[in-house]
Amino acid sequence: MAPTNPPFDSRSLAKFCGVSRGTVDRALHGRGEVNAKTREKILKMAEKHGYRPNAVGQALVTGRTRTLGLVAFDLENSFFTEIISAAEKRAREKGYTLLIAFSQKSPDLERECIDFLAQKKVDGLALIPVTRGGAFSTRLTGIGFPVVSFGNRVSPKIPFVGIDEKKAMEEAVEFAFSHGYRSIQYYCPPMRHRGPVNLGAQELRLAGYRSAMKRLDLGARAIEDTASIGDFFRAARKEPGKASLLCSNDLYALEVLEAAARENLRPPEDFGLMGFDGLAFLKYVRPAMSTVRYPTHEAGSAMVDLLLRLIDGGHPIDQILRHEILGRRTMEMPASV
Repeated sequence: MAPTNPPFDSRSLAKFCGVSRGTVDRALHGRGEVNAKTREKILKMAEKHGYRPNAVGQALVTGRTRTLGLVAFDLENSFFTEIISAAEKRAREKGYTLLIAFSQKSPDLERECIDFLAQKKVDGLALIPVTRGGAFSTRLTGIGFPVVSFGNRVSPKIPFVGIDEKKAMEEAVEFAFSHGYRSIQYYCPPMRHRGPVNLGAQELRLAGYRSAMKRLDLGARAIEDTASIGDFFRAARKEPGKASLLCSNDLYALEVLEAAARENLRPPEDFGLMGFDGLAFLKYVRPAMSTVRYPTHEAGSAMVDLLLRLIDGGHPIDQILRHEILGRRTMEMPASV
């Protein structure tokens, strides 16, 4: 029987290339600084010998599993789908696997998700938190690996990736005002759930709405009860084209659009309508929906980049991304008004 060749592992690859196993790891996964010629030599040798990293062996050598955890609410809102897709792509590009769990907006399930990912020895964790408070922040800072929050903040101790929510909504109000609307109401159903649940992003958007309305010397009205949307429709019917409704996300704007159609009302002829998030599916909506674009794909990539920086010992710096006001058909003031 012919002798069996020993497996070509990272030790063999390092020996053939005359470098350390750490250099091999950095070259194969694009982390840290490696001389360009050395990186090319390692990659060519790995390809020639069909080398594939062994996850268990790498973990023993580097102390890392090359996995990242992500906890989101659910997949019902494509806001999370877009962020998760971008994060998974970025993680894969960097040689990591993304493990995903869903809290279903439950603090208890969120705790289970975090425990599960901790048991899997992830190297870092990104989450949109349901829980709030000092105890939760303390738990995350002592968990043993870097943690990044997105969407909602946990505390200044936990690095954050997102946008300036308050400023974005202030600019949405100013956009409506600049288009001639003076009755500008705000539709924010999540605010019905005030209490121990983390509503950080929604609270900032509401604060931005109220701040801008005060600055413009306009009367603010936030609609938190879905049943009260009928009052807005009745007012819109009395004075077509005078009022506008800003929504705390795109899904609520679509619900308003559907409810308005049942009342034979249509933006912008009868009222102005604007969402928030700028999700990709809006390109199929007619009339074209005005919205505030949240850079979901940039956020997904930024979360992974920040986690990898923290894993490598970098400083925990918040990543505040740029939003964009997308003015489309639903906020055009009718010419007859």
